[in-house]
Order: sequence, then structure tokens, then C-alpha cells
Amino acid sequence: MKKGLPTLLRGIVLVLVLVSLPLMGACAPKEVTSPTGEFTIEGSEFSFSPAKIAVSQGDEVKITFNNVGEVVHDFVIDEFGVKTLILEPGGTATLEFTADKVGTFFFYCSVETPTGTHRAAGMEGEITVR
Repeated sequence: MKKGLPTLLRGIVLVLVLVSLPLMGACAPKEVTSPTGEFTIEGSEFSFSPAKIAVSQGDEVKITFNNVGEVVHDFVIDEFGVKTLILEPGGTATLEFTADKVGTFFFYCSVETPTGTHRAAGMEGEITVR
């Protein structure tokens, strides 16, 4: 009986892993699109919602960033030259730019602390331009 138990446990673990795989995909951030190119993105410790947005090349993009967290945050997309000021909790800023480059680019919080950046803590998202 002792020899069969590890095999049984391995079998149970394998079944649990296979059953959970479809659920893992459901937890992945969904990409949000907007026919007008306007988005509202909320930032908190240490994530964005939505974390993935998509637009078409040439779109005029308008992002309203709301800091719904309990510490300061900002919002940066290097490739489009946009960055908010550092916002206190409850603060809001609006960014506007033309999506003139095709690809997937990161947006992130650039706030630095003595222990590292908010980006390094996971505060990063993606904008895809098609």
C-alpha cells in the first residue's frame, strides 16, 4: 500500500493541474478597446485596471488616469511621450496623444521609493496599437 500512495497522489495532483488550466486563462487581464479611443484607467497598489488596452494606428487616444490607491502614483508611456504629474490619492489627470506607432508598449508608474519603483512592484500594463 505504501508504494501505491505516492503514485495515487501524483495522479490526483496531475488531474487538479489539468482541471485548473482553463481557469488560469480566465484570470489573465482582458484587453479593453474603445471605438472613441477614450479610456479611464485606475491605478492602485500596485496595478492598473484595465491593464491592457488596444487602439488602431492613427487613433487620437485620450486616457483619464485616476489614482484610486492610498499612495502617490503616476502614469507613463515612453513611446508616445506622455506622463502625468505624480498624483496624490484621489488625483486625476488626462493624457492625449496620437497612436502613430504599431506595436505593444508598456504603460507604468514611475514613482520611486527607497525599496524600488512601483513598476518593479508590478505596476505596469500594455497598450497595443494595431
